[in-house]
Amino acid sequence: MIRIKEGFKSQRLISLSDTKLAEYAKDPIIGQLYLRKIGFFPRVKYHFVQKPQGVDYAMLIYCTDGEGWCEIIGQRYMIRANQFIILPPGTPLSFGASEHDPWTIYMSGFTPLDFALFPYLELHRFMFIGAKLAILETENKFTAYLLLVLFY
Repeated sequence: MIRIKEGFKSQRLISLSDTKLAEYAKDPIIGQLYLRKIGFFPRVKYHFVQKPQGVDYAMLIYCTDGEGWCEIIGQRYMIRANQFIILPPGTPLSFGASEHDPWTIYMSGFTPLDFALFPYLELHRFMFIGAKLAILETENKFTAYLLLVLFY
């Protein structure tokens, strides 16, 4: 099976430099929440990422078309159009596009939030799987829900 992490023809990916990350982390206003990287991956056939130790930032993957999957602690979850997944830092994971209907995703990495607060958010159709995984079906309300999740 072919597996590709990044480098797709139409992908867009921007990451902040280590210098900027250190500067933002010290800022009293934005130090608790800022983007580290953001990307767009359209119809990415063979997309596959594996992070056995997780990453040192929270990750959001928003699927706009097609489908893919995310595997966490040995459990696989399907991610379809108009769903997103938010993963806390340090979570061992792997994710990838479906072979028969590869996803289009937006991905962002951001500084950690207090994920212990997530169960107290009252969002329509917010689903918690254990304490580590959250999937939300957006029905074209992604921006409003995302703002509620990130700035509650």
